[in-house]
Amino acid sequence: MLSTSSRKTSLAQTTTSATRRARLHRRAALLLWICEGWGPQRTLVLVNGRRLGVGDPSTGNQNVASDIDQIPVPLLERVDVVTGGASATYGSDAIAGVVNFILKRNFQGVQIDGQYGVSQHDQHNTYVQGLLGADDPNTGFTAVPVPKGGIRDGNKHDLSMIMGTNFADGAGNVTGYVVFHDQAPIAASARDFSDCQLGTNSQAASPVATGVECFGSSNANRFQPFGQAPAVESASPW
Repeated sequence: MLSTSSRKTSLAQTTTSATRRARLHRRAALLLWICEGWGPQRTLVLVNGRRLGVGDPSTGNQNVASDIDQIPVPLLERVDVVTGGASATYGSDAIAGVVNFILKRNFQGVQIDGQYGVSQHDQHNTYVQGLLGADDPNTGFTAVPVPKGGIRDGNKHDLSMIMGTNFADGAGNVTGYVVFHDQAPIAASARDFSDCQLGTNSQAASPVATGVECFGSSNANRFQPFGQAPAVESASPW
């Protein structure tokens, strides 16, 4: 049986709470980049009013920023943002503003949040589908089965649990959390627009770029340069 104090009861939480915290986390991440156009290196990140350390151990990085992935989302209560006049208090690190992540304090009880999501796509790129379904003598591409219709994949499961209790007549508190995340991969071949490596037909046989052709299979993290860019060819050597 679970019990909490009458003032801080948080036994039953809906998916809305988890979604809200995730939205706050994404909003704050975006603010790190757009605050007044100064960038993350001029945005101060705090956790409960205390400075969050940098996210890159390399001393050669002159534009280092805080890594907010260090902040546990299940414990996130709210995000306070200040974008004007913060540098007067916090110095040059806060020229763009201050983002303060407020975490739950003196939490008692058990809170469980769960989320489930999928990726949904309608195969509608008929131009690329035509390329996938035909052999290309110019590039040597061999026709492959064409993805068609609608597809749902990339199933995602998230589960988090927070447990906390006060002790010593409220003089202390211990809180712990655990997070489980599982997400199915989405292959490039599952989408019509990415099922083959595309390039302009001027890179194959045509002297003028009038469209695109398939040059091979689309594998994860594969990049195949076809030649130097015009600006590189005309650039003067050092």
